[in-house]
Amino acid sequence: MLMDVDKVQDAGSVDRLMTELLFSARKLFGMEVAFISEFQDGQRIFRYVDAQEGVELIQVNGFDSLEESYCQRIVDGRLPELIQDATRNPEAMTLPATLAVPVGAHLSIPIQFSSGRVYGTFCCFSRTPDMSLGNRDVETMRFFAEIVGKVLEDRQARDAARQAMTAHLREVMDKRQYTTVFQPIFDIVQNRVVGFEALARFQSDPYRPPNEWLDDAATV
Repeated sequence: MLMDVDKVQDAGSVDRLMTELLFSARKLFGMEVAFISEFQDGQRIFRYVDAQEGVELIQVNGFDSLEESYCQRIVDGRLPELIQDATRNPEAMTLPATLAVPVGAHLSIPIQFSSGRVYGTFCCFSRTPDMSLGNRDVETMRFFAEIVGKVLEDRQARDAARQAMTAHLREVMDKRQYTTVFQPIFDIVQNRVVGFEALARFQSDPYRPPNEWLDDAATV
């Protein structure tokens, strides 16, 4: 059973959800391999992979040329999202992988963030054709890709916020924009100081109270 998407927060939960989605998609469409790719600096990076037992065609964090991939050509419209038999598509036949792998049936949907940026693709394929695949399968695959896009975008936003928080804290520490003051704790029965409360004070613009800085430090 898939976990609640709205409760996916930590990296481990994200990884588990991605693995579950890939496995579900691969089994549903009767494919041998399913993966989530990321487009980065002209490369296609395989961030998550699920494959049928004994089929080891791609590896997690493996990469290849984006331009020479099905993924790029689906995103820019040179290839359709659903290919029942790659050997019957002239554009697919220009890609070495079509015969080298070989690629038979192929189903791929762009993963798009709310900003419009394409993160990569949600794909699955088999080495044999499958003429039974149709529009309903494309719509189901699109649903999977929408979930993936939402979760990955949320994670990137949290990662960016965490990095900014860490950088701000490091700047305060490096510039020593803080002091510590000690408030005595006085025992009126013993008539003496028995300890001190250590209090942090921060000099920042704009001003933030100490508890906010300490909360940020605990978070990161």
